[in-house]
Amino acid sequence: MRVVLLIYADGSTEGVMPDQATINRTMDFNQRMVDAGVLVDAEGVFPSRQGARVRFGKGKPVVTDGPFTETKEVFGGYWMLKVGSLAEAISWAEQAPCPDGAMIEVRQIISSEDFSDESREREKKMHEGKTG
Repeated sequence: MRVVLLIYADGSTEGVMPDQATINRTMDFNQRMVDAGVLVDAEGVFPSRQGARVRFGKGKPVVTDGPFTETKEVFGGYWMLKVGSLAEAISWAEQAPCPDGAMIEVRQIISSEDFSDESREREKKMHEGKTG
């Protein structure tokens, strides 16, 4: 199963780069996941002031440029893992070198096996078109 560990931090820390010790702890954590064969991908994101939100409702989507000052928690990045169970993913999340006040949301990735035969076939054709 593939899962994503979504990292949220206190909004007051947004845009503040972690210190070198925190970066080193994160790199060590990433290496442990690589060595265990579970890390698929991991990235951080730039602050919301460099992004936008697109909200959908009745009519045309509404675009709001960052920063998102009303946000108490900000999305900071993710780890994508391939693990045997949700419990294993949670165990990795518990080991993450996160600062006080941070939160990791653990979510299973929806894969083509979760959809109808028609949807799986359509996805297969889409991917074949991209690669060949």
